[in-house]
Amino acid sequence: MMRIIIHIGPDQVGATRLQQVLSDKRGQLIGKGILFPRCAGPKNHTRLYMAITDPDHIDPLRFNRGYSAADKQKTLYDSLSNDLARDVAQHDPETLILSASQFGSSLYRVSELERLKSLLTPLSDDIRIVAHVDEQARVLARHYAAQISEGRAVSLARDLAFASAGSWWNNCVATMPDLDPQAGVFEETQGAPFWLDYAALVAHWEQVFGVNSVTLRPYDRASFASEALVDEICATFDITDSIGKTAAQILPDLPSSAWLTRGRQLNNLLLQVLATRKFILPRQLWRKFFNEISVAGEPIDPGALSAVSQHFAEANKTLVKTHPAL
Repeated sequence: MMRIIIHIGPDQVGATRLQQVLSDKRGQLIGKGILFPRCAGPKNHTRLYMAITDPDHIDPLRFNRGYSAADKQKTLYDSLSNDLARDVAQHDPETLILSASQFGSSLYRVSELERLKSLLTPLSDDIRIVAHVDEQARVLARHYAAQISEGRAVSLARDLAFASAGSWWNNCVATMPDLDPQAGVFEETQGAPFWLDYAALVAHWEQVFGVNSVTLRPYDRASFASEALVDEICATFDITDSIGKTAAQILPDLPSSAWLTRGRQLNNLLLQVLATRKFILPRQLWRKFFNEISVAGEPIDPGALSAVSQHFAEANKTLVKTHPAL
């Protein structure tokens, strides 16, 4: 029976780089009985992600790509279901690899995981989940920077407060903004990263896909940028044959802390303009505005977010015991 391996990212832990290599190796992989389907998205499987979110969960992708309306999303769901079934029938793979960084960082609703499972179960009921993780303070620093470039206007102080206020996951979910796509307000941009609670993330996915269905693997930024990434890909997806080499990647500089402060202040102003509903600001233009106010300097020091590290310290020790790759 074919095994389905769903790589759920989450954001800022190497998914983009991993997906690029999988895309580059697509031909070699199918020759080894491994399908990385193009129909779900050339690299990141965004079509699959957009197809299975709740109809009222409009994220930046669905909004900007014309799938906000429930009927259009349903058409996408049906089309993708047919396309995946066709590709599996054509190639008859032993393994189907699906990868979308948004799965881990956006899907906190059980209904969305159930919809994903319903779409995939006709292909196979042998479904495994894998995620790459890094120490939470490091990920939060990178994720916050990425959110600012997309329009976040909320201070990092909100997220830090959750480190001393009970359940991180529950607090993040409880403070998600009311969606208002026309005004530029999305959970993915303005919300806090609930998924940094890796223990809760595992429990969330396993309640739908089964106990021990989730595997956590370590993310190292320098290693993912190196030629050694192919070894991690083989280990992640249980690939026993060689898939060749990949070129090393130059790591981009992270935005300076001063730049992020300016970006957040600009985002506050832009959101006030969008709230009038007289204007639409495309993502590309928003990001261009952010890039044009760059300031040189040091990026956020994850050490300054030590409260987050302390919050998850004990849970991380347990995860290391239950997920040997960590």
